Amino acid sequence: MPGIQYYDLRHVTGQVTHIDIDNGVVESAGSSFFNKAVIRVLSGTGWGVLQIDNYTPCTGKKFDAILESACRLARITQENVILGEAPQGMLSVPPMKEDPRTVNIEEKSSLLSEIEIAARHPLVVNRRANFIEKIEHVQFTDSSENEYSYEMCRSGFNVLAVASRNGNVQMGYEREHSIHGFNLGISSPREKRLRKLQWLFLMPG
Repeated sequence: MPGIQYYDLRHVTGQVTHIDIDNGVVESAGSSFFNKAVIRVLSGTGWGVLQIDNYTPCTGKKFDAILESACRLARITQENVILGEAPQGMLSVPPMKEDPRTVNIEEKSSLLSEIEIAARHPLVVNRRANFIEKIEHVQFTDSSENEYSYEMCRSGFNVLAVASRNGNVQMGYEREHSIHGFNLGISSPREKRLRKLQWLFLMPG
């Protein structure tokens, strides 16, 4: 398209799962899906960036209209940009040790409950644990006909315990996040983290 020096499109789809447990009660648990794209257009007067929700890949006049919308935003900047040479390619994505999609949300809630229960102690007056998991499938294309795609999972849990003794309050907090897939399983380092958490609020303040 005339006036466009370069453009690229990053299309991200996937799902997010979250679980929240407060003092032994599962407050919320569920999954949601997302679909969004970000297109960047470089014209003679700067960058135009456009985000599109629920993006459907398209070509022809429909895609040209998206480019034109981003190009109009680029005209606002009125800044000369010179695009330099850049390396092309994609870094390798760490493999998943365990795919979280093979574990249902009931089992995930049960495993998180075990972590939350491990923080119980006569001095503990409040406990909270949460788990989040995000799986993204990313597709990248640009005006130089480069195309790349990859999938990545981010998974992690946090657990917090608040203890009170003789009017003094102390908080213990631990978190464990990973890009290697599901991290609430038996093979994860959660047991070591739990033992550490149990002693945090017993240490003298």
